[in-house]
Amino acid sequence: MSIKKRLLNGLSSGIVGTATTVVIQLVGIPLLLIYWGTELYGEWLVLFTLPSYIAMSDIGLGTVVCTEINVLISQNKKEEAKQVFKSAFNFIVKLGLIPLTFLISISFWPLLRSGLNIEKINESEFTYSFIFLCVYSFLAIIITLPQGMYRSIGLFARGQYVTTAFRIVEFCMFLTAILLEFNIIWVAFTYLLARLFYALFVIYDLKRKTEVAQFTLQRTDYSNIKKMIKPSISMMSIYLGQSFTSQGIIVIINVALGSVSVAIFSTIRTLCNMAKQPLMIISLTFWGEFTTAFAQKNKVLIHKLFKMANLATIGASILATIFLYFFGAWILNIWTQGKIQIEEPFYTIFLLSIISNVFWYTRWNFLLSINNHTKAVYFYLGSTIVVMLLIWFLTPMYGLVMVAIGLIMMDLFMIPVLHRLTQKVLDSI
Repeated sequence: MSIKKRLLNGLSSGIVGTATTVVIQLVGIPLLLIYWGTELYGEWLVLFTLPSYIAMSDIGLGTVVCTEINVLISQNKKEEAKQVFKSAFNFIVKLGLIPLTFLISISFWPLLRSGLNIEKINESEFTYSFIFLCVYSFLAIIITLPQGMYRSIGLFARGQYVTTAFRIVEFCMFLTAILLEFNIIWVAFTYLLARLFYALFVIYDLKRKTEVAQFTLQRTDYSNIKKMIKPSISMMSIYLGQSFTSQGIIVIINVALGSVSVAIFSTIRTLCNMAKQPLMIISLTFWGEFTTAFAQKNKVLIHKLFKMANLATIGASILATIFLYFFGAWILNIWTQGKIQIEEPFYTIFLLSIISNVFWYTRWNFLLSINNHTKAVYFYLGSTIVVMLLIWFLTPMYGLVMVAIGLIMMDLFMIPVLHRLTQKVLDSI
C-alpha cells in the first residue's frame, strides 16, 4: 500500500473516530447533567482520577515497543519482533497488577472519599465503583500494546475502526444504564464490561492478522526489552505530565472550588477538545510514516511529512479556535440546556491555549514516533510540575482563569525547546 493511500485511510478512520467522539460527548454530557445534576456529574469525573493513573503502570513501554516493532518489521526482522512483543506484553501485565492491587486495597479506606471532597456519592457506591474503574483502567494498559500493533503492521486505519466500534458499544451500554436509572455502581460496571469485550476482540483480531502478536503469560525475557526501558520511562513521564494536566487539574479544582466548578471546567474543556480532535487525527496518521521514514533514513520524505503535518495542524487549530470564539457560548447553552455557562476571561484564554499548543505539537509527536523523546520529556515534566504548583496555589484566589493561564505558560516554554531538539535530530540524518 502506498504512503498516500495509508495516509488517506488513516485520516478517514480518524475522522470517523472523531465524529463518533463528538456525538458521544454531545449526547452523553447533557444526559448526565439532566439525570445526575451538576454536582454528581462533577464527582463522577473526580471518581475517575485515581484509577486512571493505573494506565501509566506500563511505564510507557507499550508505545515504545510498538515503534520498535514497526522498525523491525520494516527491516524484515519478524522473528525478533515476535520475541519483543511477547516479552513486553508479559512485563506490562505484571507491572499493571502492582497499582491495581494497591488501589483496590485502599478503596475501602474512608479517608480516601473525604480526601477527594466527594459528598453526593455515598461510601458503598464510591468503594465498588472505584474498584470497577480500577479494573477498567487495568484493561486499558493491557490493550495499549495490542492496539498499537495495528500501526506497526500497517493496519492503522483498521485499529482506529475497531476502537471506534467499541467506543460506540461502550457508550450504548452506558446510555442504557443511565436511562434505566441504574445506580453509579452499575454504571461503572458497564464501562468495565465494555472494555473487557474490547480487549478480547483486539487479542482475537491481532492473532488472525499477524504472527508477531503472541499473547502468552510466561517468564519475561528482559533482554528483548532492556534497551527500551529508558525511552519507556520517558514515555511514562509524558503520561504522568498528561495526567497532571487532565486528571490532576480536576482534583485541584474540586478541592479549591467544588464539584460545580469541576463540571464547568470539564464541559468547556470537552467542547474545546472537540476542536483539537483534528490535531490528534493528523498526528496519529503521520506517526507511523515518521517512524518508517526515519528507519529508512529518508531525509527528504521526513521533511515532506513534517511540512504537511505542520501546515495541517496549525490551519486546523486556528479555524477551530475562531469558530469556538464566535459560536462556543451558543453551542454550550444548547448542548447543556443552560446548565453550564461560559466563564470569562477563562474561556477566551483557554481557546488561545489551543493555538499555542499546536506550535510544538507536531514536533513533539515526531520525537515520540522515533523514540528520541527523552530530553524533551525532562522539560515537559518539569514545566508541568511548575505549572501545576502555580495552579494549586493561585486557583483558590483567582478561579478557573489561572488554569488557562498556566496551560499557555507551559506551551510558551515548550515551543523553543521542541524546535531546538527536533532541528538537532533532523540535522543529524
